[in-house]
Amino acid sequence: MIELAKITFPEVKRLSDGKHALTILPVGVVEEHGAHLPLGMDSFAAEVYAASAAPHLEEAGYEIVVAPTINYGVARAAIDFPGTLSLEPETLRSMVVEIGRSLARHGLNRLVILNGHRDLHHMKALDDAREILVEENSAKVLCVGFVSDPAATAACYRDGVRQFYKSPRPTAKVMAASRKHRWR
Repeated sequence: MIELAKITFPEVKRLSDGKHALTILPVGVVEEHGAHLPLGMDSFAAEVYAASAAPHLEEAGYEIVVAPTINYGVARAAIDFPGTLSLEPETLRSMVVEIGRSLARHGLNRLVILNGHRDLHHMKALDDAREILVEENSAKVLCVGFVSDPAATAACYRDGVRQFYKSPRPTAKVMAASRKHRWR
């Protein structure tokens, strides 16, 4: 896995000439996730997902390039919480389109938009950006993570993680609660 911001332009040229480069663009947002989690949780998650997927994609023959994370998105639902930052959907869409065009201009024309934020307006802006890039033949683009497509969402976040829904020690929570209750 290669981080785009940490390489030189001759390395980008080498990657684009090789025809096996696949660029992942992590997208998150800065918003509240409860008092116990940092505001950048969605962005951090998208970065971890990219790093986790990279070895599997490399085994399939791709050279993975991870673009700098977009840390801003549409976060209307949490806008009243201190620290939440939100863009208009058009702004996010334009940002992703311009980034996609820039990557494609330099031969990095396979793009995976990896979204870590579940907001309908945010997801729609990313879908619209994908559609624009594909229609103008700038790049081959795939949106993954939290997406508008119900089948993809089910595969990634429902059916795909169902085995993790249950605790490997289902009685641990009950035992901890009973100990706490005894000491009152």
